[in-house]
Amino acid sequence: MSVSQGYSALCLDRQLEPAIAFRPRLDCIRTIANEPGNLNVLQGLQLYALCLDYRPDVIVEVGRGYGNSTCVFASAIATAGHGRLVSFDLDSLWHDLTVPRLRASELAAILPHVEARTQDISTVDFGPLIGDATKVFVFWDAHGWEAADGVLCRLMPAIAL
Repeated sequence: MSVSQGYSALCLDRQLEPAIAFRPRLDCIRTIANEPGNLNVLQGLQLYALCLDYRPDVIVEVGRGYGNSTCVFASAIATAGHGRLVSFDLDSLWHDLTVPRLRASELAAILPHVEARTQDISTVDFGPLIGDATKVFVFWDAHGWEAADGVLCRLMPAIAL
């Protein structure tokens, strides 16, 4: 009997060595963001491996919270030397709590890889943000009608162009 794997599991399999090497950084990220329930170890490793394997030109994160996944994406961009991250949230938890902790840690070097916006995505013109990117990775972890409207009616059409 054949068992099919999801795409992120395949990426983790292909990027297993870099993912294993990333594990101590992931533990540090989870401590700094101080919200371990929002990103478990396997999820963090899969997101990291997915970004290394897929090599997106742009990562659009919708729903940042404390920034667990934001840090993972920024770390993958730093490792790959490719891509950019634009992260959206309505809350300022990232700016108020996580960024100061990152600045005081060995992970401060990932901060230049994060464009963190405190903005309602229903007001964003995604065309210039996507630009001529051929590979776009969308991580949608926000709730509510406005987030869905922004992703489905604004972001996806900009990617499809």
